[in-house]
Amino acid sequence: MSKEEKRGRTVESGPVQMKPTTYFIRLSLMLGAVTPGGEEEDFPPTRCDMPDLSEFSSGTSLDMIPNFIMRGKGPKEHKSLGYVVAFIRLVDKALIEYELCRESLKKTAEGRSHRVASYFRAADHLENCINSARRAILLGRRIRRDQDAPSVDKKALPSADEAERLDYFRHSIEHVDEKLQKGELKKEDAVMLTLYADRFGIGDRQESFEWFADLIKRLHQIAGVLADAEVPDT
Repeated sequence: MSKEEKRGRTVESGPVQMKPTTYFIRLSLMLGAVTPGGEEEDFPPTRCDMPDLSEFSSGTSLDMIPNFIMRGKGPKEHKSLGYVVAFIRLVDKALIEYELCRESLKKTAEGRSHRVASYFRAADHLENCINSARRAILLGRRIRRDQDAPSVDKKALPSADEAERLDYFRHSIEHVDEKLQKGELKKEDAVMLTLYADRFGIGDRQESFEWFADLIKRLHQIAGVLADAEVPDT
């Protein structure tokens, strides 16, 4: 019996095929990413229900350059300009990372070869997306308070509650190494994001992809306005 047969693998005339459920759940339980006793059909995901944001341009930064340099638009003060440029760049980055996450999660759901790798890539891209969206919200607040920057409607920005929801995931992701070092995480505590078909979570807290996609679309709308905004000299 070959090594592959002993390991329970089926070798065909292509990539090695493996049944994913057991090792997905085992690994995720080790990382505290899923709750024991959850429905097996829910994880690993067998479909991807992330809303498609590919129609929204991730090139707003490129639209901004001729407007600011050649048409004299945008803030005149250095700090204000920095806020606006950083906001637009981060929204572009969030859109790119979101779509990369969606493509990787689709590969996972379709059961392609290297399925585990696609799942981890999806989680990586989602982490980057969350961080970029959160930073954009913080910059949006600064722009709104800056008298030398274009006007941003407070109601257009994500609410304080929505920002807090993103903060939770950002802090859980970014500070996990410190908590591990200090012994603050138990064996069953999560150390990474979990991605399902229609939502993501860490530990026992989850948010829907539909909500997160809507938040990114609203940030994108603000970025488009800022990229074309004209701020007169005062």
